[in-house]
Amino acid sequence: MLIIAAGCADTTPRAFTGRTALPGCGEVERSPLAVPVSPDRQAALDCFATARTSRQAAEIVINGFTTEGDPMKYWVRTLTDGTAEYWSHSKGGWYYAACASLTLDAAGYPTPAECGARPR
Repeated sequence: MLIIAAGCADTTPRAFTGRTALPGCGEVERSPLAVPVSPDRQAALDCFATARTSRQAAEIVINGFTTEGDPMKYWVRTLTDGTAEYWSHSKGGWYYAACASLTLDAAGYPTPAECGARPR
């Protein structure tokens, strides 16, 4: 696992804006497990899960909230070697983690359980 930390909380990191474009699976709103998943959201999650299991590169964008209730956006990328990249942004700043692997939670959302995000 490689973790990189640097930069200012209010500036988009160059490493983010200059990252290699990957096929996109879409942008979804994260919802609690009790809320039914819309067909569009399910299609995006399925796209990402299929890419991950077949070791194809893909990216999904997830809009959610911090534990304090502030809006947060996540960019999760699965790579052809089975590793993953996890970016997030909230009013607290940018976070990045390079993950050795990536799991999907019970609702199908990517969860970088094997790596902790660090300030970027």
